[in-house]
Amino acid sequence: MKYWKRVDIEGYEKIARDALLFSARCKTRRFWNSIELEGLIEAVPALKTAMATFGEIKAVTIIVIGSPLTALHIDNAFGVGLSVGARINIPVMNTAGTNTLFYQIGEQEHPVSVGGVFGTKVWPVHLLRTLTPVAAVSLTSPTILRTSAPHIVLSPKASQENPRISLTISMVDDVVSFLD
Repeated sequence: MKYWKRVDIEGYEKIARDALLFSARCKTRRFWNSIELEGLIEAVPALKTAMATFGEIKAVTIIVIGSPLTALHIDNAFGVGLSVGARINIPVMNTAGTNTLFYQIGEQEHPVSVGGVFGTKVWPVHLLRTLTPVAAVSLTSPTILRTSAPHIVLSPKASQENPRISLTISMVDDVVSFLD
């Protein structure tokens, strides 16, 4: 199974900067920040053009990680994440030196809890001591990530004052097909 793939998105650095500026005008939280799509496309029209290769944009989120380790999780099981197998991730700020690690976990052997507004599946962090990553990638350029697989994000230098920020884009037609 392929867990990630680099993709060419022309002008992604400017798109990332402009999307971050737009999101600064919106109500943001510490981790998952859904962005109003119509307003974003109006403010950053290059985003729609850049994503045309992948189809129509379904949802855009700014992810702000202010700690060295995220929970072991699978992104959203319902709501905007329903039936999303993979997302396009674009580095915005402080992603160098960070890694997304993917794991294979049997939900039968290791019970999972479901929480949050969109039903993120989360496992106890102590499982990391017994698991070996099956794939890893550093978000240094636009990358399709299989967000429907258990994963963590390691951001050793991240803090509330110096967060790791990425743009995460779900498409109407799931980009998981680019990983097959």
